[in-house]
Amino acid sequence: MLQAKIAMFPKTFLPPFFARGLSNFITNPILLIETRAEVPGYQYISLWKTASTIAKQEGVMSFFKGGLTCSIKDSLFAGIYYVVYRKMHEMLLPADSGFSPSVTFLSGMVAGLVGTCASHPFEILRARLQTNYYTDQMTIMQRFRSTYQNEGLYGFTKGLSPRLVRKPLANSLSFLLVEQLNHVFYGTQFHF
Repeated sequence: MLQAKIAMFPKTFLPPFFARGLSNFITNPILLIETRAEVPGYQYISLWKTASTIAKQEGVMSFFKGGLTCSIKDSLFAGIYYVVYRKMHEMLLPADSGFSPSVTFLSGMVAGLVGTCASHPFEILRARLQTNYYTDQMTIMQRFRSTYQNEGLYGFTKGLSPRLVRKPLANSLSFLLVEQLNHVFYGTQFHF
């Protein structure tokens, strides 16, 4: 029994590990813009204007800063969207019917939207901590309370629109890659 579980580890771990890492790398430039939009003091005008300004002032490589931090944070986010993805996938595609890129992509988008909206208040705190916005030693609950008292509910939605572009796309790409790798490595059926 233990040997069977150990043998399954690479099958269940490696496809999502590599898929998530690749999708984070591809979408990290948008995360940098998203982070700037969430934090007071940065001039977020639009996605393209901010990208142009960052490239000119800080260089193109600055778009890849924080890639490892993003990967670590997303491991927490994964608990929310993985459950939604699997449930959506089960509802839209009968068991043992194979792999459908369209169902996989749609399930990933819905899971990404739900997970993004549910986790965004924590993203605000992460972004502010990463940019040294907080200079005191408040607890997480005190930071939530302070944000609400100073900015209202709007304080928890700053930067949500660029995040709603990036996160569902990253989730869909991750799950599409995982399912495709499972199809290639383990021979699952393929349906559109």
